[in-house]
Amino acid sequence: MSPMRRFTLYAREYRFVPYTQHIPGLENEAADCLPRLKLGKFRTLKPDASACSLPIPTPQNIFFPYQT
Repeated sequence: MSPMRRFTLYAREYRFVPYTQHIPGLENEAADCLPRLKLGKFRTLKPDASACSLPIPTPQNIFFPYQT
């Protein structure tokens, strides 16, 4: 089953409505700076951003967090 289908089924089962909004890259300068490694400009735009990277959870951990 695809991750999107599983997510949709969980949303229905647990009665929550996901909300997404596309922000074009020209309007989201901070996100545009990261893949281009313009870290100085990113720091001026988002001075409160964490200096440490955070681990990205795998889809398995998102959809089945208590399964071993």
